Formats: sequence, C-alpha cells, structure tokens
Amino acid sequence: MVISWSFLRAFEKCPLQQKLIRIDKVVPEKVDERRFIAGAVGHRFFEIWASRGFDDQITPKTVERILYIISKRKYIVWRDKSDYEKVKEKVIKEASMIVETVHQHGIDKINNIQVEKLFFKSLPGNEHSVAGKLDMVVDSGAWLLEMKMSADPQWQNPDQLIFYGLLLGAILRRYPERLTFFLPVMPNVEDRLIDIEFSKNDFLAMYDRIKNLIETWNKRDFPPASDPEACHFCGVKEYCIFI
Repeated sequence: MVISWSFLRAFEKCPLQQKLIRIDKVVPEKVDERRFIAGAVGHRFFEIWASRGFDDQITPKTVERILYIISKRKYIVWRDKSDYEKVKEKVIKEASMIVETVHQHGIDKINNIQVEKLFFKSLPGNEHSVAGKLDMVVDSGAWLLEMKMSADPQWQNPDQLIFYGLLLGAILRRYPERLTFFLPVMPNVEDRLIDIEFSKNDFLAMYDRIKNLIETWNKRDFPPASDPEACHFCGVKEYCIFI
C-alpha cells in the first residue's frame, strides 16, 4: 500500500470511503475538473519556468498553451466561449503573480532547486511505502516549499508540510530546516511565503499517524466518517449504508 498525504487525510476523515475505493474498487463520481484547472495550470507554469532557469521568455501565450493542453488532457468541456475566456484571463493573471513572487522573494536566484519531484520511501517490511510529489526542494532538502494556488487558509494545512518533511527526512536521514507555503495568489506579495513552526516531535507524531493508518487497515476496521460534513463532497456516498 502506498500512503500519500491525500490518502492519509482522506482515511482519517472516513476509513469506510477509502475501503470502498481501494478494496471494493468503487469508482468515485467524476468531479468537475474546471474547479481545479487554474491550480493545475499554475503548477505546470511554474514547473516549466523553473526548468528553464526562470528566464524572461515566458509570455501570456505560454500560459494559454498550458491551459489548452491541460484542458484536452482532462477532457474538459467548456460551457461556452466566455467560460473559457474567463478561466484564461484568470490563469494569465495568476501566472504574472507567480513571476512577481519569484522575483520579489529571490527564488529565481536559488541555484539548487528541484521542482515537482516524486519521493518514495519503503517502510519496514517493504509491504507499505510513503510517497509524495514535492513542489519545491531547495538545498538538497534543507528547505521544502509547498505551492498553493489559493489564498484560502483552509488549503494551508501545516500537517501536509510535516508529512512531506517526514518523507524527505526518512530518505535523506535528516529533517528539513525550513518548511514554507508558497502562496503566489495572496493579495500582498510580502505574504506569499509563509513559514510554519515545527519540531522533531511533529515528525514523530506524523509517523504515529501513518502507523495507526496501517494498523487500522490491517485490522480491516473501516468505520464511517464521524463528521457528517465529510460526506458532503464524498464521491462514493451512494454506496454507503450509513447515509
């Protein structure tokens, strides 16, 4: 079993949901990809720009091309031309905010930076593993940044950075020294890098959460969500006998 941050978070909210998806192979309802297209474009734009050394050749046409490719890949059907134009305007604006943030905070001056890199670590016994795609890894793991294309605080969960820091620490045999949210769409450019406070105990607590997931999974103990709000956006709720 591969344990990602999204899997851990989803399992802790509702073990039954993950049992239906991963064991019973229930296919969740398809989400409206238009809700997430801007974030996908922003991440891809940054990845491409970083791979080119943060050059000055990026244009709105580059962003529009990324939007077009991702839309085709995700089979997005736009309601009408204005629907597409509205999203195009949004992603071009947000790409310019990424550029502003990178220059303002000196990210373009960093030499040792890895972007959108997948990390994988087997757990003792090799039956389970922990994996995650990290947005930015700087100075060989000393600094870890997670990019969020939203100003909504609900997406800034420090535990996500702790999870990735634990994963990176297990691979490199040392924990990161700095964990940061990279928030290029925040209104004020000064607020677009937010460091979180953490200690070694936070990584140990995260490891305990992963162990608890494995123990619960192995016992085949799959209770439903304790919070009814977790059911609101559940993609398999029609198969749940508790609703």
